[in-house]
Amino acid sequence: MTFQTAPGRVVPTRVLVVPALAAALLLLVGGCPTPQTDGISGGSAVHAVIAYSVSSGNAPLSVVLSAADSTSSNAGPLTYAWDLADGAASQDVQVLHTYAHPGLYTVKLQITDATGAVGMAVLDVQVRGSGAIAIIGADTIRDYFWDFGDGAKSQESKPLHTFVLDGTYTVQLRVVTAGGVEARTTTQITVGARNASLQFDGTSYATLLLNGTQNLKSWTFEAWIKAQVDGGTLAALGSAFSVELAPSSNLIRIRVAGTQTEFAAAALANTWRHMAVTFSASSATTDPNQPTSGIGLCTVYLDGAPLGSQSVIGAISGDRITLGNGLRGKVGEVRLWSVARTQTQIAALKGVRVIMFQTGLVGSWPLDEGAGQTLYNVVSPPNGTLGTSSGADVADPAWSTDGPPL
Repeated sequence: MTFQTAPGRVVPTRVLVVPALAAALLLLVGGCPTPQTDGISGGSAVHAVIAYSVSSGNAPLSVVLSAADSTSSNAGPLTYAWDLADGAASQDVQVLHTYAHPGLYTVKLQITDATGAVGMAVLDVQVRGSGAIAIIGADTIRDYFWDFGDGAKSQESKPLHTFVLDGTYTVQLRVVTAGGVEARTTTQITVGARNASLQFDGTSYATLLLNGTQNLKSWTFEAWIKAQVDGGTLAALGSAFSVELAPSSNLIRIRVAGTQTEFAAAALANTWRHMAVTFSASSATTDPNQPTSGIGLCTVYLDGAPLGSQSVIGAISGDRITLGNGLRGKVGEVRLWSVARTQTQIAALKGVRVIMFQTGLVGSWPLDEGAGQTLYNVVSPPNGTLGTSSGADVADPAWSTDGPPL
């Protein structure tokens, strides 16, 4: 289990491991989030929104909180101030926090935009205590033998161990009852964010499957890319959308519904860059009572800053993203949205791993597995794969330990 104080900054991880008679190890997992607002923003230009993974449960309760859907009608970046109600605070966009003790905690989020306008939202988190359970048995555990996989061992019943170095550790527990019966179990604990990406050689590619055919009238495509000098096609969604990098010409080429547009962009080779392409449909496109023209504005962003916009017919559809077909370079953290994200929203989440559902998020593929054929979609199945199938073949890209700065 990995804990981070801020994206990309890993701290030593302390893990409390609690055995049962069957020597099971307990892990906390958050559920799907729900947006929460309370109207405190009133007439402010700032609209504060709290998305959360869970708002009630037994102690200790781990909650993922996100302010990424907060907006302001004013231009410029947003700043975030969390009061987590148990003495803890944060200024991150996304927070993972554990409430150790039972109680009702009122989480407060304050959003401030570049003009000083403020919006607020609150969320009540109910942490319940657990009832007492009496067990009468003919046999009880007498001895505990822990091996933490980093050279450390313990014979305590509930050890608290600190993993100092990043890595994946196999923790083993052997218990012996008073009657001499033994039981064993193992689990893996990962400390530190995985640093990986896919390496494409110009002939390899990957397939990111969507949950059925997506008909997107407005949309956003995002990816981290570290292209070689000759670049190539980063991604394509059906025949309606593709994005190509040409570092030697300092260009990014976008093709949307038959219209190709070039955007000037320097220093594209041999360094990690975050790229986003948005299409904001016209009002006629989104109004169900009006004919669908499909005309809107396509905008390209590099590292959160806009490169330019072009009016195009931009509604697209498809059931998969083909990634890296013709590309020479590395790719990580790919996302597809069914909404046109704003510059503020793109900048706020570009350096953060998406670990929970966000409004309008169709698919998010971290591409950080580091091995195997499966590319997990953190939103929902189906998952992606190297090449076109679960079997290894010549079209599969390689795994790289060089990942984007997340």
